[in-house]
Amino acid sequence: MNSELIVMTFPDQHGADTVLAAMRVMRKSPILCLGSVVVASRDPTGEITVRPGQEGVAAQEDRDMQILLALTDLILCVPGPDAIDTLMDVGMDGRFVSEITTNMKGESSALFVLAHGDETLDPGETRRALALFRGKIHQTSLPPEVEAYLSDRDSIPLEGVGSVRSCLSH
Repeated sequence: MNSELIVMTFPDQHGADTVLAAMRVMRKSPILCLGSVVVASRDPTGEITVRPGQEGVAAQEDRDMQILLALTDLILCVPGPDAIDTLMDVGMDGRFVSEITTNMKGESSALFVLAHGDETLDPGETRRALALFRGKIHQTSLPPEVEAYLSDRDSIPLEGVGSVRSCLSH
C-alpha cells in the first residue's frame, strides 16, 4: 500500500510553522495524520532550512521521519538534477516534484506530511484540515520503491538527516 505525501506550500517564510502550530491544537482529533511532518523554510537570501516537525529523539528514530527528511532534502537542497532524476527513476511523480520546487521560489515555506491510512488515521481528513489554511496543497502517493530508496541511507548523499539542516537552494 502506498503512503500519501501531502505538501502544503506558503508564500512566506513562517507560514508552515504557523499552520503546524494550529494543526497541533486540532490534533485532538485522533484521525489526523501528523506523526511524520517536516518543515522547510526559505529565507530572503535563498537559504533553506529543513527540520523535523517534532522534537527530540522520536524524530531521529522514526523511519517515516527519516524518509520524509531525506525526500525533502533531495527535492529542495541537493544540487543538480541527478537526485531528482533518480527519484523519478524509482517511481516519484516528476510533476509533483516540479510543483514543489516552483512554489518554493523566493521567501517561502512548506509542510511535508507523510500519511498512512488505517482504521484510525485518515489522510483525507488531514488534507481537509490543511485546506482550512491559506496555502497551496500538493499531494501524491509515495510508492514502496521510493520509500525503499529513501530508507537506504547509503544511497542518499546527505549529512545531518534527522536534525535541522540548512542549504542554499538549487
